[in-house]
Amino acid sequence: MTVSRAINDHPNVSVDMRERVLKLALDRGYIQSSAAKALRGMKSGTIGLLLPNIVNDFYARFAQAFGDLCAARRLNLVIHLTSEDPERERQALEQLRGLHADAAIIVPTLADEGRAAETSGETIRRLYLIRSPAVPRPAQFVGIDDTAAIDEAVVHLVQRGHRLIAFIGPSLALSSGRGRREAFARAMAAAGLSPSDERTLSGPAVYDHGRDSVRKCLALEVPPTAILCAGVEIARGALEQLLENDVLLGEQLAFIGYGDPAVYRWLNGGVSTIGLPTEALARSTFELALSDDPTTEAAIQHRARLIIRRSSGPTEPSHAPRAASAVS
Repeated sequence: MTVSRAINDHPNVSVDMRERVLKLALDRGYIQSSAAKALRGMKSGTIGLLLPNIVNDFYARFAQAFGDLCAARRLNLVIHLTSEDPERERQALEQLRGLHADAAIIVPTLADEGRAAETSGETIRRLYLIRSPAVPRPAQFVGIDDTAAIDEAVVHLVQRGHRLIAFIGPSLALSSGRGRREAFARAMAAAGLSPSDERTLSGPAVYDHGRDSVRKCLALEVPPTAILCAGVEIARGALEQLLENDVLLGEQLAFIGYGDPAVYRWLNGGVSTIGLPTEALARSTFELALSDDPTTEAAIQHRARLIIRRSSGPTEPSHAPRAASAVS
């Protein structure tokens, strides 16, 4: 009886006894059946994590932090990469149902943020991360509040004399894309500036969108003197395109990225960026997934922060790269 209680995390078993029993069970190759636990009305100990990809530095860091938390509690983490494909998302949720997963943490696909909530059934508890499905509204959501950071980024650029500020963000089909673009528009209006349609570019939250948008900006008759990105992969693509064009960041053009890969701290003397609260997001998501009441409504937002480095230094409009030299 003591062995069964220890394996099933019974509160009457001491931590020391539980650890000794679990170690002995593992040494002898014992593996608990998730299906059997589910049939007994117990939690299976399996959590699903549906991410668009792990090429994105933020998603990779989040997966690592969340995985460490699961490992510390001896939980089984199953990661599915959807590649922004609703069908892969549906298949992932079907597989998680087969595993009797206790919860699925979902970044909804680009194609349809509401699809996961509409088609995944009701047998798995769902928590939404970063993107919020429009219909139906999710009961549990953990996201990033980057409004203040975007506002501070615009203020920072304006204070350094910039008026021609380009914004490259995610698709307006995404809640995150809409929110970030609206934050940029409000910040520009507060500074007495009107965002230019040709310098405000929304598209897929991918590397190529960042590169293509930079090419378009630099080919304009009057190119921007500053670029603000609002997506991790978007920023990576934009930054690489600028470096390939030999644009001197912080001198010829100011640049503020999104996310804070380690390389940003030293590349070109440092890349200014909007840093994301990855560890806090992972912790909140984990605690919400393990909470005893799955019906509790919760919308948790963690604030991003502006990190200033050399790439957003002052620049004169006359120094802005022209189309002929910039896109060679």
